[in-house]
Amino acid sequence: MYCSRCGKQVSAGASFCSACGASVASFGDVAVAANPSVNFDGITRPRSGRVVAGVCLGIARRYAWDVSMVRVAWLLAVVLFGTGVVAYIILWIAIPEESYVLPAGPPTRVP
Repeated sequence: MYCSRCGKQVSAGASFCSACGASVASFGDVAVAANPSVNFDGITRPRSGRVVAGVCLGIARRYAWDVSMVRVAWLLAVVLFGTGVVAYIILWIAIPEESYVLPAGPPTRVP
């Protein structure tokens, strides 16, 4: 399993990534780094790592595609067909922005 924040390999039973410190949450058999931009239900525009509004990054993360390829495809749609700008603006409005995630509080100790 790999950390979705830094890409380093994380051991199967780990709670945190040893390289970047991201918390790791498991979903069934698959464990992924707990990253607020990862949404299994639908597309969201991430708050970090985006260039303009996060539409291409949100689509790339939802379908596990390379964000560079999504951006190149979008650029080709703009240059060749002229519809990319209109579609980008529509998706900017239609795709919700990811919610804020509060940091984990201090660990509680149970006697």
